[in-house]
Amino acid sequence: HAKGVLFFYWGYNRSAYTRSNIRFEGPGCRFELEDVIARDRQTPFDTDIYLHHTKFTIPQYNISIGYHLKEGLSLSFNADHMKYVMVANQKSKITGFINVDNSRYSNSYDGELITLTPDFLEFEHTDGLNYLNMELTRFYELTSGKNQKLLLSCFGGVASGLMMPKSNIRFLGEGSDKFHIAGFGVSADVGLSLNIWKWWGFQYKLKSGYINMPDILINTSQLPDRAKQEFWFFEHLLSIGAAIPINVDK
Repeated sequence: HAKGVLFFYWGYNRSAYTRSNIRFEGPGCRFELEDVIARDRQTPFDTDIYLHHTKFTIPQYNISIGYHLKEGLSLSFNADHMKYVMVANQKSKITGFINVDNSRYSNSYDGELITLTPDFLEFEHTDGLNYLNMELTRFYELTSGKNQKLLLSCFGGVASGLMMPKSNIRFLGEGSDKFHIAGFGVSADVGLSLNIWKWWGFQYKLKSGYINMPDILINTSQLPDRAKQEFWFFEHLLSIGAAIPINVDK
């Protein structure tokens, strides 16, 4: 954690999300679904995926590239690749109207319960719920071995950045699947860092934050153009990394 050290970490996460209201707006539709439940979708461990040079980015992953500005203080760029999947066939209150030709869902709604079946709505950020952020992190040494060949530290950080999901959304069978800057996020985290022989490291991190996406792309010709939602997320992740001394203070 000395000044002048560049570091890189790669890892995988599990995540959870609070319930959220999702609002759809576009030609012929303006409605809101209340308290929608969603889960993550981590890929079960398979060496053919996690250790494959072209497939290892399929699971929910994390990248961190940073630099120690001074002793124990770093600035990093992070990409948190989470996945957000609306639970199918749940019931939600719906308010607003749908006016689409030849649809059995065309109606005015005032808080009625509706079952979110796949023929009505599929709502996912599965490639993924991408949180691109800058983080300022403070490290505190807990214990170290001889010549710092083994160093255990705790750390805490704060971050903010852009949400760039690739949202797979199907409303009444039509939708989109494109990368799009949809909003922003802010977060804080705490964790433990274990460094071995100074330049190899492992990190375990707990992270929580707020996501606001007022411009989720749907991009259909007759159906809603945009959706918006906000929620809190919780994430835990394990990473492995390396440090490269560039201009280390002696």
